[in-house]
Amino acid sequence: SEAEFDKIEDIYRNNLVVTDVRQMPMPQPMRHILGKLHDLHAGHALFVYHKKVPMFLLPELAAMGYKYVFKEKPDAVLMIIYKP
Repeated sequence: SEAEFDKIEDIYRNNLVVTDVRQMPMPQPMRHILGKLHDLHAGHALFVYHKKVPMFLLPELAAMGYKYVFKEKPDAVLMIIYKP
């Protein structure tokens, strides 16, 4: 929900790593996001601008112990990926 997204964004506001994969051809967005997560420091979250909900990425994130929230905008899907 949008409220949940806003809550998570507030929690990580000062510890967000931002990336934009909207212009990348498939499968680069998934590879890029997984690479960013590999380098993510504890207590930080990854804020992603994506052109759609990355359905193939979601099971990978769950298997790695990550949580995620989405907010859909007219020009992008905003996604925050984090470890609780």
